[in-house]
Amino acid sequence: HGDSAAYSQLCRAPFFISGHSAGGLTVLLLAVRLEAKAAPLFRGMLLLAPALTVDLPPDAVRFVLENVVAPLVPFCFMPGCVSKAAVWQPEESVRDPEMQELLTLDDEERFPGIGLAWRGEMRWATAVAFVKTFDGLSSVMQSLRSPFIILHDPQDGIALYSGSEELMRTAPVADKLILPCPGALHDLVVSVPELVNKELVSWMGIRLSRVPAF
Repeated sequence: HGDSAAYSQLCRAPFFISGHSAGGLTVLLLAVRLEAKAAPLFRGMLLLAPALTVDLPPDAVRFVLENVVAPLVPFCFMPGCVSKAAVWQPEESVRDPEMQELLTLDDEERFPGIGLAWRGEMRWATAVAFVKTFDGLSSVMQSLRSPFIILHDPQDGIALYSGSEELMRTAPVADKLILPCPGALHDLVVSVPELVNKELVSWMGIRLSRVPAF
């Protein structure tokens, strides 16, 4: 009974959704669905180095990828030379060599059931799914109505800063903010945890005190 009451109370609490890198892309897509359902408790998005644009292969390569390679070998791995965005780059994530090594060890392929991250190459079917998602992302940005905050290093070599800039330009949202984090690289939570915590907690606190206007 106690668990049921706690769950019921939790379901009535306002909430935010947060994502880092490809998780930021997922959060953006989820926010549009929440808006379509008029979720009254949804207060906004927290985006950390969101992967909203990446180093995609040329159009001719994409055509072959979508129409020939992926249908034939969807579960085979795509060589890293096709797109550097599909290759794990620890030096682009954090500056500390010791932390780079620790993050590299967090690998589900090497340590099944223990590792939480995938450090191997991307499967062809996954690559096609990403390409199609990025192709339709501009219309998603234009339909967005939820408040959001972005923390992103302008020199991020994995999830390009230009994607966050496009979201700021395109989204017809009054309550939106981007905070450049120079020198933090891609993994902001590891590189600048105090800054991330301070900015996100402050941003959420202000919006929890408001009645949502979207």
